Amino acid sequence: MSPLQARAVTAYARLVVGVFIVLGIVGLLKTRFDGFAASEGASLLHMTVNPLMSLVHLAAGLGGVWLARNLAGARRFGLWTGAAALVLGLLEFVVGDSDADILGRDGTLGAAHVALGLAGLAVGLWSRPPATDATAATAPPA
Repeated sequence: MSPLQARAVTAYARLVVGVFIVLGIVGLLKTRFDGFAASEGASLLHMTVNPLMSLVHLAAGLGGVWLARNLAGARRFGLWTGAAALVLGLLEFVVGDSDADILGRDGTLGAAHVALGLAGLAVGLWSRPPATDATAATAPPA
């Protein structure tokens, strides 16, 4: 992996970690734990959040602090948050505004999760280490 790829992966992870922590804390302060898993929540940056979604953001951010300590962890963070955000975003479009929506999301937050999911997966897959040829390591020299 090139130094540019390594810097990009760690920068992505640190940026997302910071955004998750800030969104989690501000979301909790904004909602004041009212309607913990309600399908309706407080408006934050033109998106609807409830305390449960804010705790999910905060937990992902704090977990990312631990993972983003090194390049392999930052890559894993990108892949895991990318996959989870993509599922959450697509789930928003399937569940919609029904009572089954315990995370209090709306279409804007769903679209943001889809974008974050695609970005995380792209960063994680783009920074994949090169495959090693196992037969080359065990083959006798010619």
